Amino acid sequence: MSSNSHESQSNASSVSLGLWQDTEMETAEVSNTASGDRNSPERGDIDDSASSSSVESDFEERQAMWQRLDIERDRYRTACAALEARIQGLSAIAHRDLEEALDAFPSLAPLHEANYEARLAHIRLTCTQEAGMAVSQHEHYVRVTMILAQVTVPPFPESGVYEEG
Repeated sequence: MSSNSHESQSNASSVSLGLWQDTEMETAEVSNTASGDRNSPERGDIDDSASSSSVESDFEERQAMWQRLDIERDRYRTACAALEARIQGLSAIAHRDLEEALDAFPSLAPLHEANYEARLAHIRLTCTQEAGMAVSQHEHYVRVTMILAQVTVPPFPESGVYEEG
């Protein structure tokens, strides 16, 4: 009984791994052709040289597409990082101004803090507007979709607005 429980435990663990130890299946060598030669062409086989060049072409196109996606992702991340750095710099200045105002006029603390919060919102809005479409998440997704659809993606214009043409 002990050996049966050990065997069933062993088989149970083998089953969970996708294996079965007690199988006595005979293995036969499988061949792709009637003659048993795996490399000999059979009727209906595809010419490997034609399919190989097609696969290589598809691979190169996909590789180029992934490179364009990487470039777009890096462009977006760089623009967002520059935006955040600018916002952080201006926010630090606003925070120093808040501390100075609180030291000079502590009785007006709620007013100073409200002014500080409004100033931070204005800084973020102004910086984002000045950065333009380069930091627009929606624009980034549109550009990624265009790349995936293998459509030419126009570069960002200097003005931040695409010209109709």
